[in-house]
Amino acid sequence: MEVRIRYLSREMAKLFGSDKKREIISLSDNAKYEDLLNLLNEKYKKAVETLYGGKYREMMSDVFMFICEGNFVEGMSDKKINPNSEVLVAYADIGG
Repeated sequence: MEVRIRYLSREMAKLFGSDKKREIISLSDNAKYEDLLNLLNEKYKKAVETLYGGKYREMMSDVFMFICEGNFVEGMSDKKINPNSEVLVAYADIGG
């Protein structure tokens, strides 16, 4: 299954090892949102360690939120991924 990911900025994409604001991630056909979050967390840890040298300090879930079909992905972790949807990655501290 291919999952479409959209980052709000190129700088954010770099924190997940991507050089583009949109990317496609391949997962098994029966993947759940939890599997996607685990993969994104691994990508985040690896990219942050590469970019900043050394171990990452902040947990992915403290920095980012993931939204799909108007819902927070963290709350749908046990559901099967809808391959027709896009997952938006945004900073968790947006707002006023």
